[in-house]
Amino acid sequence: MVHEVQMSVTRPVSITNTDVEFEVRRDGELLGRLKVGRGGLAWRPPFGRADKVAGWPEFADWMLS
Repeated sequence: MVHEVQMSVTRPVSITNTDVEFEVRRDGELLGRLKVGRGGLAWRPPFGRADKVAGWPEFADWMLS
């Protein structure tokens, strides 16, 4: 099973008014899109279902539990 997440950045980038979006794939199949913004994270599974949203404090709780 191969997971693929790609991004190319040559210097630090501040996220201001536009989210950064990552496509996450497993064996070439889209698992979903991760949006990262100043307010937190949003995960959208394929086929346009609703985003699952977490603010930064909630995300920190997930990572610490």
